[in-house]
Amino acid sequence: MKTATNDLGSATSSSRKDGLAKPFQIVHLSDLHLTRTDEASRSEPELFQPLKGMNDSFRKIVWTKVVQSANLVLFTGDITDRGDKTSWTPTLPGIDPFAL
Repeated sequence: MKTATNDLGSATSSSRKDGLAKPFQIVHLSDLHLTRTDEASRSEPELFQPLKGMNDSFRKIVWTKVVQSANLVLFTGDITDRGDKTSWTPTLPGIDPFAL
């Protein structure tokens, strides 16, 4: 196994024959707006139609090969719709199994 240096100066491991470092994969999930229950809709129905299904979509997304094989999963924006404890309760079990 060879060691390469990336543009930031940190060492990365490589097992590629050409000596280049393996790609570092980042998944960026933003503004998920997860709700307290699967049946609850997002809080801004005045701006959009009542949107439902974010929790189910999140559970499907985190099980995809892209997310599972990523080196880093980055969450930004509003992870839950309201930010209260009841909104986080169904979210954490979806994150915890992946050590995300």
